[in-house]
Amino acid sequence: MKTAHLITMLIAGALFIQGCDKDQDLDDYKKARLQKNMADLQAVAGRYSGYLRSKKDNSLLGAMQVTLKATPQEKPSSDDSKTSAQPVLIANVEVQGTSHLAIVADDSYYDSGNFQATIKIPAAAQNSQAQDQYVTLTGSIAGGNLTGSLEAQGFSDFGGDFQLSNSGASLDALATQSQFDPNTIFTQKEFIGTTDFGNNVTKAVKMILLKAQTTSENDFLTLLSPVKPVQITLNYGDGARLTFDNGNWDQRTGTLTGHFTLTSGNQSATLTLSSCHISADTQNIACGISTSSSSGVVANVNVIASSPQTPDPTDSSTTRDPVIHTYQGQAQLTPTDKWIPVTFTVVYPARTRQDEINDLFLPEAEETLQASFNFPGSKVGVSFPTTKWDSTKGTLDSSETINVGTQSNNLSMSCQNFYFESTTAKYSFTCSYLSSLNNSYVQFKFDSQN
Repeated sequence: MKTAHLITMLIAGALFIQGCDKDQDLDDYKKARLQKNMADLQAVAGRYSGYLRSKKDNSLLGAMQVTLKATPQEKPSSDDSKTSAQPVLIANVEVQGTSHLAIVADDSYYDSGNFQATIKIPAAAQNSQAQDQYVTLTGSIAGGNLTGSLEAQGFSDFGGDFQLSNSGASLDALATQSQFDPNTIFTQKEFIGTTDFGNNVTKAVKMILLKAQTTSENDFLTLLSPVKPVQITLNYGDGARLTFDNGNWDQRTGTLTGHFTLTSGNQSATLTLSSCHISADTQNIACGISTSSSSGVVANVNVIASSPQTPDPTDSSTTRDPVIHTYQGQAQLTPTDKWIPVTFTVVYPARTRQDEINDLFLPEAEETLQASFNFPGSKVGVSFPTTKWDSTKGTLDSSETINVGTQSNNLSMSCQNFYFESTTAKYSFTCSYLSSLNNSYVQFKFDSQN
């Protein structure tokens, strides 16, 4: 029995040693393969420089430099049980034209001279509807040259081709030696014209297309894509501006799109650029503007290209000063009382240029007016500094809470058929007033004798 046990121990020990040898052989193999693959990548690592040209028209997009660095990178195994080191090429891509752009590809594919890197461009934070995009660099490396293309996903026709050399000049030197079209990387364009609101109301306007504030990665995407993110501003002068921060200019179709949330009085609505077209030579823009609170187009914009030195539109407003209307009428304090004289004063506050433009885009919005009534010959009266006037429905409503000693008094007023007509014209409307402190209810009627 002792002999059999000894033989079993010897066999087990031999198998253990053999297993260790196999594990050692596998580790040695992996190490040797890593070293070989790393050597292959190091052989093509370095700085490659040259020029990037448009696939569409061969125009010069900028000086280009790609720096490849070989490095080991830990990657999970197929069953995610452990990781292993694999060599990769990290690509730093730079383009220098009218501005400097740079992106980094942390992962790539290289085999037998073929190289590919995909760079994720995160969606712009200010645009909740945007999605992540990708830029792909595809090329071949041979004889010290890197030849290939750089393009945005889905827009291969608008990418760029390049021929770079590892003995080429520096990026700055190449950029200095060449002249780049300033329009290659869009920055700003200005247009001047008018906005027609209908009803014979036309306002002068300056439209400004400005490169949106984005990251360097998004600028790279913009260089390669026909869809340019832009900030669209309609400038009506004297501080009145509407700015569409999430606009897009599609250079394939020549269309502008954008949305803007406008608040006027107590109402908010989304303004949308609809059927907005830029001419092929980018000299003319025609846009319709619709709102989420109405059907159809509420304004039409027509502008032509202008220089950045063009002054802002002049102020043509006719509603800048406060407008005060005083109406004479009668009041009945209780259902059995006689009607007595009462004066009703309504103030349309001074309007800024921005208020005026907002009202033109949202003509149905409620206005905020000031109202008060008093009884001639007495000191009795009530003021409502904030009243809501619906010019479409002809209603004027307000509520206030005041303190009388230690008690709180809730006041409310409601008027019907009120249209803020001038007292020189015939007017007719009624109002009611309620005080919670003494539970008083007053009726007013205003009817001119004209």
